[in-house]
Amino acid sequence: MQPPQAAPPPRRYPKNAATQHLCAAAYIDRRFRDAVYDEVYARPDRAIAPNPGTDAVPVLRHIVKARTIDIAQQGILAVILLLLVCMFFMASFFLFFTLFIWAAIGLPVLLAEARSATPTGTLSANAVTRVNWVRVGLIAVATLVVLLIVTMYLQTRLSEMLFPDQYTGASAEPEADRAGSASAPVASSGTSSGNSSAQAVFVLCLLLIAATPAVCGGLRAHSLMSIPAELEPAGTSDRRTHFIGLAQHAPVVTYHSGRAPFVGSGFPLATWQLAMTLRPADMSAGGGTAMTIDSVGLNRNVKARIERLGADSPVTRRLPGLALSDHAYISGRDTAVPVFHPHELRRSGYPFATVEEIQADPTTPVRHYLRCTIDSWGGELITTVFLHCALQGETLYVEFTSCVLPPTPERCHVFGSGVSKEQAIFLGVVRGIAALPFELLRSPFDSIREIARSVSGTARGGTNVGAGDHGAVAGIRELGTDLHGQNYFQYRDSVKYVEILERQILDALLDYLRENNVDVSELDERTNAIVNNGVINYGKMQTGAAGAGSSAKVGSIGDQSRGSAG
Repeated sequence: MQPPQAAPPPRRYPKNAATQHLCAAAYIDRRFRDAVYDEVYARPDRAIAPNPGTDAVPVLRHIVKARTIDIAQQGILAVILLLLVCMFFMASFFLFFTLFIWAAIGLPVLLAEARSATPTGTLSANAVTRVNWVRVGLIAVATLVVLLIVTMYLQTRLSEMLFPDQYTGASAEPEADRAGSASAPVASSGTSSGNSSAQAVFVLCLLLIAATPAVCGGLRAHSLMSIPAELEPAGTSDRRTHFIGLAQHAPVVTYHSGRAPFVGSGFPLATWQLAMTLRPADMSAGGGTAMTIDSVGLNRNVKARIERLGADSPVTRRLPGLALSDHAYISGRDTAVPVFHPHELRRSGYPFATVEEIQADPTTPVRHYLRCTIDSWGGELITTVFLHCALQGETLYVEFTSCVLPPTPERCHVFGSGVSKEQAIFLGVVRGIAALPFELLRSPFDSIREIARSVSGTARGGTNVGAGDHGAVAGIRELGTDLHGQNYFQYRDSVKYVEILERQILDALLDYLRENNVDVSELDERTNAIVNNGVINYGKMQTGAAGAGSSAKVGSIGDQSRGSAG
């Protein structure tokens, strides 16, 4: 017998472009980070939405890391600010005067950050290579030292004007005896020593205030520049992140009742449907051969047919990143707890244990859809077509819904700018120092908000059971989209992939029905009307009815709308 061999290590893979950009957004976009934390990570009472084209685990890992850095910075700055105001109330004016001058010097750096797309968002890549950063660093340090000296000088002069007896050692009584006069220098010496100690503490607090955002800015830049080189899985993660990583691929999607069922898949492009009467193809006076159609077999046949489009053929290229999966969708108001797997539906009173059982019974609030996803442009464009088929009332009902996930924001496309890690860390330090006045003044409010978040999360944690809607509100990839920065060809690709999938699915339906002795003449006519005559197309509506005796229901708004026909 061969000796037992150790299991091979799990395959590690690089993150695609969209995942890298969302990881970068954890450090660049505070609103995205807060939205993901508030709507996904800190809501164990809600279900998890899918994240097609993106792995939620590395994104959450960087969001937690970025939040840890922010919370540490906010806490340190808030404590120091409180100490300065309480212990040196008379010097508070000079503190805020220094912050005002500091903000005036750092504001141009922050404006440059808002206009750039470098790893730290501080300056353009050309400026990084042109500027002598040693000279810039020396000027920044010199400016900081001058500000501290001016602040201390003004504080001392004001104290001498308001409390002259503490600095001159003069007695309050003009006719003090010799013994009292002799003790004055001792008191004066003690007072001067106390003032020197207070000034030293004040300077130390200012240095800590300056060092905190500088160090945190460098840590953010280091973490940001490490994203492209990280391989996944990168190691163990906390329990909540691990759970979300598994739940994003669950076969049952529990959606929030205020959202469309296809939460996490982006913005809906169109929904259209058709229905055809089921008749045997060889029906005669004697009855003919019976039809052998069933919903599970139909779905399985269509799925096998479309999966072949994911490989190159002798004539055509493959559909990039094609993935097909069966999913069940149910509203969060129709379940007792968030549901991730079919057998969990029994806790809410549904008799299902498998996806196939859900396919066979389209009369309950649980609905089956075949999800066809195309992942293109490195995950920047996700096009999805959902297919639902139902056999009811001697009729085949077919429904198509298409969705698209637009690209991630352009400001998060920070990699490949030619900035080295060392330069990025330096720029992160510069950015942190430049933003110090704003971060210092908002630190008490940010700290209070984080405490409120923690209290709210603790109140929700510990159980998933409770009243209300348990459905997912948004997916992580969905929260990190940009509706205005879309490339023209990305939009055209989404249109192209939707048309290809719908055409191929219709052909697969026709082939399956023919093979199972179903009369497809009605479906042929409707397919020609839909695809060839432009009843449903991207752009303006061209015709509302085609063929003798046809009727149509038309809906189209705007130049890029899509209508429906029946």
